[in-house]
Amino acid sequence: MIAAIIIGLLGNIFAVKYRVPVNMIYIPSLVSLVPGGTIYLAMKNFSLGHYALAQEGGVLAATLVHFGTTL
Repeated sequence: MIAAIIIGLLGNIFAVKYRVPVNMIYIPSLVSLVPGGTIYLAMKNFSLGHYALAQEGGVLAATLVHFGTTL
């Protein structure tokens, strides 16, 4: 939670300083906070427009989370 607040505050400052949209600062910063390599790769593929690869990774991650919480 604290990391997200810091990203929000610093993201706004750097977006104004470098004159870029805030999303260009937020998204790469927040995606790196997502736990798990599989979910990270799914988010990376989704942001690059590789939707089929992102869907495969997302389904795999959801399956792993489901089985992990059921056990």
